[in-house]
Amino acid sequence: MSEPRRAEWDERHRDKPAGEAEPFLTAMLARIPRGDALDVAAGRGRNALALARAGMRVVAVDFSSEAMRLLAATARAARVAIWPVVANLDSFISRMNLSTPS
Repeated sequence: MSEPRRAEWDERHRDKPAGEAEPFLTAMLARIPRGDALDVAAGRGRNALALARAGMRVVAVDFSSEAMRLLAATARAARVAIWPVVANLDSFISRMNLSTPS
């Protein structure tokens, strides 16, 4: 995604609350084993927060730095284990996939 798109997403998230987790996630929380979780395209973290409040350690990834800033503040206030990561997954290179982006 481009920087103009990032600015657009940052504006969408600015000064808004996380919101409620997806109902399906809420219904399934008791069945999910505790441990580490990855929330991709986390936005303001509504699902990441639900997972962390249930006792999981969550890495939340989103393109919007504003969304991750808001999530970091919310996680700190709630004292839950969430690590926000700002990343463009269109060009993200992980240790598992060392290919160069096209």
